[in-house]
Amino acid sequence: MDVATDGALAPDAGAIAPAGNGPLTFHQAVGALARRRHGDEAAGETTAADQPQHDAGPQREAAARATTESAPTEPDAAPDGDQPSGETHATDEPAEAPPIDPPASWTKDEKERFKALPRDTQEYVAERERARDAEIRRGQNEVAEQRKVLAAEQQVAHAARQYYERALPDLLQTLQLQSAGEFADVRTHDDVRRLAEQDPSRFVRFQAAQMQIAQITQEAQAIQQRNLHEAALRLTAWAGEQDARFLAQFRELTEADKGAGARATMARYLTEVAGVPPGELAELWNLPLFRDARMQRVVYDAARFHAAHEKAKSATAAPKPPVQRPGTAPAKATSQDATIKALEQKLASATTTREQIAAAAALRAAKRAAA
Repeated sequence: MDVATDGALAPDAGAIAPAGNGPLTFHQAVGALARRRHGDEAAGETTAADQPQHDAGPQREAAARATTESAPTEPDAAPDGDQPSGETHATDEPAEAPPIDPPASWTKDEKERFKALPRDTQEYVAERERARDAEIRRGQNEVAEQRKVLAAEQQVAHAARQYYERALPDLLQTLQLQSAGEFADVRTHDDVRRLAEQDPSRFVRFQAAQMQIAQITQEAQAIQQRNLHEAALRLTAWAGEQDARFLAQFRELTEADKGAGARATMARYLTEVAGVPPGELAELWNLPLFRDARMQRVVYDAARFHAAHEKAKSATAAPKPPVQRPGTAPAKATSQDATIKALEQKLASATTTREQIAAAAALRAAKRAAA
């Protein structure tokens, strides 16, 4: 059936006619009928999917020509001398680059020399310094991480060593008890020889047990000696720190003469006054309580106080002027009077006959000279 001659579609035959001169296809006829039934105002237009493949090219070219013709033409660019007012000319000079700061770790003179360098050299040096600092920081971080790992491993090893050292005496005691229980009849060398002759297999077990006990005993003794040596090293280091703290409080003791004299004074005070036996002085010096910087100061202060007290006791009292009555003018003291007064006091305080004779003779000579 020819759709174009049908009476129902006759009024719209021109609307649904194809764009070219070819006949109306079945799909175009169905689309036109559907648009008519739904009252579409644009029933005569066909979609791009309904158009034949050979019609798409001419339609796109016509649309492109229409767009080109309808687009307004741009005015020719004005020459450089006819630019409208209000617009600024672009400068040909580039913007000045900010200065490059010298490395912060450099000295003042090095920074001044850096500022005098050309800019490309400054950039190169600054980049090299940044790379070097980054590499140093990376190395420091790696060392810090390795130290953490090493510290953790050392802590684990130290804990395992302490556990083994604590368990070793118990292990030795257990082996000794087992050997004593299993070989209670073996006490002398004759028992050992008899055991080897009569029961070789039991003798082998006895010999293995004795060897194991001897090995554990030797290892325990080595651990004890090592612990004592480490304790001595720690005590020596601590004693050096305490001596340094004590000398920091009394700088005069760092001098050779004064320091030796002060040490001798302290030793003499401890042995002669405090009553410490001279043979025990070295042992006392190595005790932590006595070697403490605070205790050293206590002993030093005590020794100095005792020495000052002894010096004050041995000093001779200076002669005093005679007492005068109130209202009377004091008499002028002469050197002879003072000498006579001192000799009289010396004669009165003399305890031996020789001292009394000497004081009396000196007093008699002084009085003669004064007369």
